[in-house]
Amino acid sequence: MLHLNSTFPPIRRTTNGATLKENGGLYHLFTDAPQMDRGAFFKDTAAGYQRFATGLDLLERQIRLPYAIGDHVTVADLHIVPWLSHALWALGTIDRSEFSKLEGRIQLTVPDFKFGPRLREWWSNFGKRDSFQQVFNVLH
Repeated sequence: MLHLNSTFPPIRRTTNGATLKENGGLYHLFTDAPQMDRGAFFKDTAAGYQRFATGLDLLERQIRLPYAIGDHVTVADLHIVPWLSHALWALGTIDRSEFSKLEGRIQLTVPDFKFGPRLREWWSNFGKRDSFQQVFNVLH
């Protein structure tokens, strides 16, 4: 793993085995790009984490348990599950019920951010489904 900046987690190989160098544009940002380009990248990334936190807060307020919009699994659940799974995986989370790494990363930009109890309960409910356990036996 390569630590590019203490603000960001280590970059890992992708699921298809690609290395950092093979990822081209991102690699270029950290090797050849002028300092100004890096600053814009970090500014945009921080803004992205702010939007991410805002979206998760909105989800916390609007979610209807036991699933995203009530008693039945819908397209909303099927959209959110892989998105959140990938975000957790990207930070090295192994235990599907562990939000601390993602929460901590978001808190670098949004210090008071916390995963709410409704979102945690929804994730737990969905995680009990056989289909979830088959597809997400490990986060990806």
